[in-house]
Amino acid sequence: MATTAIVNLTPHYVNIVDPADKTTVIRTFEPAAVPARCVEKRTNEGCIAGDIPISAVSYGEVTGLPARQSGVVYIVSMLVAQTHPHRNDLMFPGEIVRDERGVIVGSTGLSYFSVNF
Repeated sequence: MATTAIVNLTPHYVNIVDPADKTTVIRTFEPAAVPARCVEKRTNEGCIAGDIPISAVSYGEVTGLPARQSGVVYIVSMLVAQTHPHRNDLMFPGEIVRDERGVIVGSTGLSYFSVNF
């Protein structure tokens, strides 16, 4: 895949760390001003165990997602990528790397959904 640009369409920084040492950040992608998101609908379904609210959630259309462009890869949430499994230009953080406190520091690369599983 010949890529000329990687655009982060998430609302947060995305760090790619060196897969060998899993500590050195080799690339950081700035968050998008307008991220790609799935429209979320929540319906109150009452309570469980007396006082714990529960809700049913469903996801609809994706907003903020540009059309495919030659040579451009978009970093999106896994949820957004799942809604478009035939678009290999929609990638999400791959193997997540955490520090000693369990805080995410980045990922070792990017992934996309394969429709040929």
